[in-house]
Amino acid sequence: MTSASWPRRRWGKRSSASTATRATARQGRQRVLALLIALAVVGCGAAAGAVVFRIDHARNAHWPTEVARTATGWRVSSPLRLSQSAPALAADRLAWFNGCCLELLDLRTGHVTVLVEPSGAGDLGEIAISDRFVVWRTLRQGPDGADVNRLVAYDTQSGQTREIGDGYSLLVFGSLVHWMQGSPSGDGQSATALRSRDLLNGQQRVIARGAIHHLADARYGRVAWVESGPLPGRSSIVVADWASGRTWRVTARQDDKHSVNGVRLTGDALLWETEHDRPNVDTTCTLRQLDLNTGRRSVVVRAKGLWGFTTDGDVLIRSSDDDGGLRLLARRLRGGPVVAIRVPGWSGELPVVDHGVMAWPRQTGGGPDGTGPSIEIAKVVLP
Repeated sequence: MTSASWPRRRWGKRSSASTATRATARQGRQRVLALLIALAVVGCGAAAGAVVFRIDHARNAHWPTEVARTATGWRVSSPLRLSQSAPALAADRLAWFNGCCLELLDLRTGHVTVLVEPSGAGDLGEIAISDRFVVWRTLRQGPDGADVNRLVAYDTQSGQTREIGDGYSLLVFGSLVHWMQGSPSGDGQSATALRSRDLLNGQQRVIARGAIHHLADARYGRVAWVESGPLPGRSSIVVADWASGRTWRVTARQDDKHSVNGVRLTGDALLWETEHDRPNVDTTCTLRQLDLNTGRRSVVVRAKGLWGFTTDGDVLIRSSDDDGGLRLLARRLRGGPVVAIRVPGWSGELPVVDHGVMAWPRQTGGGPDGTGPSIEIAKVVLP
């Protein structure tokens, strides 16, 4: 939260004492008014739904941001009804696109930091966030005049921003950032290299080369990606450990049409979702788990209408479009009861979640007052 910023007028020298007295009194009234408004903002900020912080961008005042307290967390929106998209959440911070701007919200204070202004945004792409760093992709003009995908990292501790290379499909966890580099093929199925870099000491290495379809997940010093196989439906999931260099490979089984829809690392386990399409049969999705220590495989969930999943610690969170309609369900990975999570205004896009805090875009209808697109942030009860 910040108090209002009031412009200071510079008063020219006057020969008349009465004029100077009036000027002093007028300045005093302005200070009192500013203090009263600041106190009112602080008092109202404690109430749910009150706007506790608003920032007009320094170089372009036409892209304002509003942050409001709700009964369960925060809501970020724009009075101009700009699109609020691509939320990324970690360690009490939320990064997202406010129209053509990239912004960072501190969930503890409601303070917003504008990382990219409209005038310098270029073509913004992905966002990745860890407990310390925010990394994003932006399109900039190279020395030869051609557009280049540049990766930029912001350090929340030092406040410094620096470019780290060129590429796309980026992930970050802790201080390790991973990205794909090179020119994808015409069908977007391959990359020249998968690179990783430690943002603290600058150490960088090539983790893999070849037909990399996409990066999947990175956490706990490990990175997972999907490689295209020589035959359709024969993708492989590969996991690499940064410190030891050890790798694990999981090859998808040939089962009519069989595709990998999602991959997640959690502790010492790898989770992945596969989809099986059979003629005249409803689509069935299976969520499997590989213990990276023992090599043991197991089925976590097999169900119709399983459309994407994520994890928060040892809690599995998945979307479901079964006979009960579109729902968000949670349960412990080791088993137990399934809990439905209430997500107001949820359109089906998988929310981001970290330590029991969940964020999701609400692009249609906006908040309950009809203010337009927003991102909702709430503390949720997980099993």
